[in-house]
Amino acid sequence: DIRREDWSYIIAPFWKAVIKSSLNFKSVMGLLKSGFSTQRGAYAMLLMLRGFNKGLIKFGLITCTKPIVPATTDKKDSE
Repeated sequence: DIRREDWSYIIAPFWKAVIKSSLNFKSVMGLLKSGFSTQRGAYAMLLMLRGFNKGLIKFGLITCTKPIVPATTDKKDSE
């Protein structure tokens, strides 16, 4: 059993919270003091937000259920 669902509408409030939390003085100063990889990650978040707002990025959830298979017994084990 495999199911998929678009969770973009559930993720949408997260983007607003990320942007809001990054717009304070402490966050900006922390970003300026951080290394290049952190700054690059922050820039990537802005690009992801842009793509999300344009409908180019979707967030999906995939769930799977493995069927239960009854255990088999070998003749060697029962002897």
